[in-house]
Amino acid sequence: MEKEEGVKDHRTLFVLGGVGAILTNIACTIMIAFTFYRWVFPNAQPDLMFIIAIVGSIAFLIGSTIAAFGYYGIYLAYGTWMGMVSLIFIVLTTIFLSICTVLPVIQPIGYENTMWFYIDWQTFEITIFYWLGLAMLGITNLLCGLTFLLMRRETGLAELSLLNGIILIAAGSFFASYFGSIIGLILLFASGILSVIVFLRAKLS
Repeated sequence: MEKEEGVKDHRTLFVLGGVGAILTNIACTIMIAFTFYRWVFPNAQPDLMFIIAIVGSIAFLIGSTIAAFGYYGIYLAYGTWMGMVSLIFIVLTTIFLSICTVLPVIQPIGYENTMWFYIDWQTFEITIFYWLGLAMLGITNLLCGLTFLLMRRETGLAELSLLNGIILIAAGSFFASYFGSIIGLILLFASGILSVIVFLRAKLS
């Protein structure tokens, strides 16, 4: 009876991980579209860009937070310690990115001192916190990728878990390199699809 309840609890955490992956994919879609729009229309209305960027950032943060439950489920269900490490880094990265996202909303767009901003939403000039955020995001994705690699045999979906781990590691590498964030987002989107499948169909005993 206790075993059945434990499996049920683990399944709930895995479902939350899948939901988080879906929300993260929605955020990635918004961010990718936002990036390409900025490239095509560099003189677009800053206020509109500000709103789109904030919506995408908030969706990403919510998705990441919910997905963290899935990694906690991996730790509980399979005893994979990297699941707990990934959970910790997801929480730390989410907190940091939340601060960087909230600050521009609190301060007026025309605020002169932008050193605390994730991005100067008036000129879209990036700051040191943007680079630090990408580095943290890159490390987090690398750890999440290692988690999927380590627990691939327990899931009953070894090939999908292996592929997802490799894609996450690649995405993390692009994020951490600072110059491939758009490629990192595209890879993260692909990983999100695989994560949903693995979280929802993983074998639990």
